[in-house]
Amino acid sequence: NEIQVALPGAGADVDDTETALRELAATITFDGIRRPDPVPTVPETITRTEITAPPGVLAPFAIDTVHLAAVPAPKDGLLLVTGPAGSGRTTASRSLLEAFTEQAGGTPLDLVLISPRRSELRNHTGWTDVADTADTRDDTIRRLTLALGGTVKQPTLTALPLIPLIGEPTPVTTSAPEPAASQSEVFPRPGRRGVVVIEDIGGFDGSGNEQALAALLKLLRRSDVTTIVEGENATLSTVWELVTPLRGARWALALQPDANDAPSLFTVAFTHAKRADYPPGRGFLVQGGHRVGVHIAMPANS
Repeated sequence: NEIQVALPGAGADVDDTETALRELAATITFDGIRRPDPVPTVPETITRTEITAPPGVLAPFAIDTVHLAAVPAPKDGLLLVTGPAGSGRTTASRSLLEAFTEQAGGTPLDLVLISPRRSELRNHTGWTDVADTADTRDDTIRRLTLALGGTVKQPTLTALPLIPLIGEPTPVTTSAPEPAASQSEVFPRPGRRGVVVIEDIGGFDGSGNEQALAALLKLLRRSDVTTIVEGENATLSTVWELVTPLRGARWALALQPDANDAPSLFTVAFTHAKRADYPPGRGFLVQGGHRVGVHIAMPANS
């Protein structure tokens, strides 16, 4: 059934409506009805220490934009953090890392950072390994792959083929075998929680680490290691072999989202979202197919 809501006032003129609403407010106040509390605005800057977490909610890293309630950091799994340049991706990673330390409750962390360039995150305290140069990336990716039960290819030297003598069989060349995972390397170490941060995933395009990193991502996704994969919208789709393991991530942050961002990685559409409406640090948390607005808190040790 269709209904027509009646306007207060003597007529349809806007001035009549405003006068009637003021008179209604005066009458309600005179009758002792308390004015409702104003709807609070979502702060554009908030630190983790300012978030009031109810019992049972440990280590919040953000607030939701509807109830301004604490949003706890996840305890495990692959975590995707996306957004354009300047959207607050690094702040989100730092806030999550700080929350993980608090969440661990004294349990030491094995923290590994892998980045295609010298990273700002290296200033975060507590790293077990920082791999943000070509040599360190190769070694760290190899060791993590082995520690998680994977295999790596031995580098092979290319030589000129031997010319057989007349009547002798042509020599057969064989590729180097893939060694089994080393039993001496374990990640995380016993009694510790493992956390891996892969920064600027799109920046690995042309680095030479694409195949090895894609294999490591698949291992990490199947493991109990908490993995943060961070990337800029403009470069996320440049390396498909790295993006494929990220599709359908059960926990993902989309900072300063736009309707055109989906459905490249997300299974949830950002219908009507306009990037200009979201300040740095604000966006959507997509978790288990559900979308909620969040604002990332600044780490306490910023």
